[in-house]
Amino acid sequence: NFKRSNFPETYDNLSISDKINLFVDRIKNKILVPADKMVNGYENLDSIFIPSIENSNYATLSIISQYFEMYGKYHEGYCDDFKAGEYFRKGFDLIADELGWFGAPKLGETQVSAINGFFKQRTGEELNLTVEGLGESTLSETFYNEIRCGLYHIGQVGQNIRISDLPTAFIMMQIPERNTVQSLHVNPRFLVKELLKHIQLYEKKLQGQSETELLENFIKRFDYDNEKRF
Repeated sequence: NFKRSNFPETYDNLSISDKINLFVDRIKNKILVPADKMVNGYENLDSIFIPSIENSNYATLSIISQYFEMYGKYHEGYCDDFKAGEYFRKGFDLIADELGWFGAPKLGETQVSAINGFFKQRTGEELNLTVEGLGESTLSETFYNEIRCGLYHIGQVGQNIRISDLPTAFIMMQIPERNTVQSLHVNPRFLVKELLKHIQLYEKKLQGQSETELLENFIKRFDYDNEKRF
């Protein structure tokens, strides 16, 4: 949105559109796009493909996890520095609903059968694995406790988290005969693409200025962040 030549030097007298553009430039171009390049690779200005960084899944998750708390606070217009967990979960649930993460997974019968076959080959047992949709009451809590907090505090995800290459952001797997065995499979390569999609949707809503409360809450949080810190 901005180039070096027209980037605002101060936050005084910024228009609403300027505030939105500045916010999107920061979140998209300083956080999400670099994370996407790191885990998915990219084509440089000479049209040469630069491959992803090896073993970058956890680093990507750590970088993009901040997006959920940020969105929760901007969406609600929260002007303080506390309640990280509450607003992380709130932001996560809002994004999940807006992007359609809840409900049935985007996998066909062939893929589910292949997953079952893999587990049977690996364990030698007929496990009757089921691949479930994600419930609203479990996804944000699991992600916050086992991914966000795990990576933030000790550099490791919880024991129920698996890195996946399945073509969806999240899949919950459970073995019915062992109902205590449940794991959340996360695809960082897909998830960062989903968040890039979401920041575009959020920008469009804000620039449209038709959702008054959403815009007012954004401005409240933007002003709080920038007047306090910069």
